[in-house]
Amino acid sequence: LARMAPPDPLVPLPTDTATAPPRPPVAAPEPTLTPPLFPDVAEPELKTSGPLVPDAPPFAEPTTTAPLLVAVPSPEQTTTRPPVATALRPAPTRAAPPDPLVPLPTLTLAAPPRPALAAPEPISTAPLLPVLVEPELNASSPLVPEPPPLLLATATVPELVCVPSPP
Repeated sequence: LARMAPPDPLVPLPTDTATAPPRPPVAAPEPTLTPPLFPDVAEPELKTSGPLVPDAPPFAEPTTTAPLLVAVPSPEQTTTRPPVATALRPAPTRAAPPDPLVPLPTLTLAAPPRPALAAPEPISTAPLLPVLVEPELNASSPLVPEPPPLLLATATVPELVCVPSPP
């Protein structure tokens, strides 16, 4: 068995180079630590002010002006019937579809051929009814399943052989 080396590449392979990004032109900012602001008093102040009283809505004040009670004549009652004249409507038009540009296929009705055998004779079978009106009581208990085949105790000791791991 002879081993052959791969052929030489037609063009030189690129070389691995590691180039870091350029450093920023300004100096790094100085770190600042600002502690959080805590309240001066450990417990908050009790709020003792009540809600504001809303303003009175406009026109809610009583008025002293009496309404005008003047007799106003009502218009005479007239009964007007709806118009009975029919409105002029255009006459209905029926337009036939345009002639087809190509001739339409002709309609052909072809039933499938009848079978060569005679029709089967109908069979009527009544269902089998149980002999007893009430079913028999099933007093048998379920079968105990067999233990699985691989849960038997084994007396074989595993082999402890040192095997070198691949590099």
